[in-house]
Amino acid sequence: MYTSHILGNPLTVNQKGNDPNSANWRSRTFTYDSVSHLLTANNPESGNNTYTNDANGNLNTKTDARNITVTYGYWGTGIIESDGSGNFQREFIFSGGKRIARRDISTGNVYYYFTDTLGSAWGRRTC
Repeated sequence: MYTSHILGNPLTVNQKGNDPNSANWRSRTFTYDSVSHLLTANNPESGNNTYTNDANGNLNTKTDARNITVTYGYWGTGIIESDGSGNFQREFIFSGGKRIARRDISTGNVYYYFTDTLGSAWGRRTC
């Protein structure tokens, strides 16, 4: 069960399962700015996360419930993710707006992402 605002973004999502008791549902809540950029996400698994965007609307930072901030940088067709100390963690490569690969910088492992003809992700392979 979910609710959304006028632009279609989810505001609340309740996982009910087969339990009619709302006290046992797993609820998620989200807030957005006026142009639909995600500002906060509160999830049972990770607590409250906050997000900031740069002037172009790209995700700039994500701060989790432990107050750990991940920073994102953009170049050409990729995104670099760094931890709160500025150490690069992961690099994501996109083509046609879809994520096609990720490289974990500390290990050098590369993961390729695959989709079906509808664009749904269906697999990941390490090379």
